[in-house]
Amino acid sequence: MKKNVIIFCPFLAKGGLEKSTVNISNYLSKKHNVVIVTNSKSLENLNKISLRVKIINPGISLLNHFRLFNNIFCLIISMFLVKKNSIILSLQEPFFLLILKFLFNPNFKLVIRTPSAIENDKNIYEQKNIRKVVKNKKFSILLYKYADLIITGSKNNKLFLDKKIKVKKVVTINNFFPKNNLIKYKKKKPKNIFFIGRLTWDKNPIFFIKSLLPILNKYDLKIHIVGDGPDYEIIKNLSYQNKTRIKLYGFIKNPFKRFCNKIDIFSINSKFDGTPNVLGEAMSYGIPCIAPKNVGLVNEFLLDGKYGSIYMPDNKKDFQEKIVKIINNYNLYIKKARYGYKSLHQYNANNTLGKIEKLISNI
Repeated sequence: MKKNVIIFCPFLAKGGLEKSTVNISNYLSKKHNVVIVTNSKSLENLNKISLRVKIINPGISLLNHFRLFNNIFCLIISMFLVKKNSIILSLQEPFFLLILKFLFNPNFKLVIRTPSAIENDKNIYEQKNIRKVVKNKKFSILLYKYADLIITGSKNNKLFLDKKIKVKKVVTINNFFPKNNLIKYKKKKPKNIFFIGRLTWDKNPIFFIKSLLPILNKYDLKIHIVGDGPDYEIIKNLSYQNKTRIKLYGFIKNPFKRFCNKIDIFSINSKFDGTPNVLGEAMSYGIPCIAPKNVGLVNEFLLDGKYGSIYMPDNKKDFQEKIVKIINNYNLYIKKARYGYKSLHQYNANNTLGKIEKLISNI
């Protein structure tokens, strides 16, 4: 039966979530009516969205500064779109939808795609807009039982939800990544360390730079920053002070295609994350990676360090030491990256999107 699928994503921005939204929308629109509800200033991948998909995006920039009001605004739009056989698929900010289900039990099915490893990630209950509505961690987690279906990319997530609350249905479906050509490394010592992502507080680019500054000269390293955002000017000033060691590129479309043969070490440093798509992209080229422990699905992606390096979050000393360890044992980490590359075969598009569509059809 054809369903009316409303994809709820109030804060779409450049990056992994936007790409994921486009891919899911296009695939579901082959069999269902799909509407994306968002309020974003700019969407880089709009030209990749199928003509079958309807987009409601008022683009009111003022609301982007007030997450609570933006959520409520998109929620109201979504409610007007609800009709028979409607499903709201929440890819972001699910709590307002969950509260709505809890209070009024409205006539729609709610499917949540959980963004992160709930059991150890600060993302779901420590953001300011969530604290205004959900006062404590236990209550925020209990709200999940009002979802009709929860899709998670983490096996640990599923175990946690099954143990803590009796939800109607929790399924594990991984994200997917393209299969790219494996990079053949010939260098004995790595030189170029890359950060690719939004230059925002949560992505932690300033931590990345300041942690590496003391060892740049000693190990003849160069930092490369690809992205833009609120922290751009701060990073720009840091790069001016270290012109020979720090290169700032700004936002670049398809950065891995441009830089994959130049990246010796790839780093993510997020304070919190969901599915770290940028890490998956780096792994899809066989690039040696380093990422913070217990942030989103990092542990599962890097298999607790078997496919790369994992450091303690926000710990400059540990991050620095792990980078030095990669430098001194580079051939070992190239091998780890190759194992990680091979592990990505399970994250293919048809497998992931096909499972999501089947669940939507049968709910």
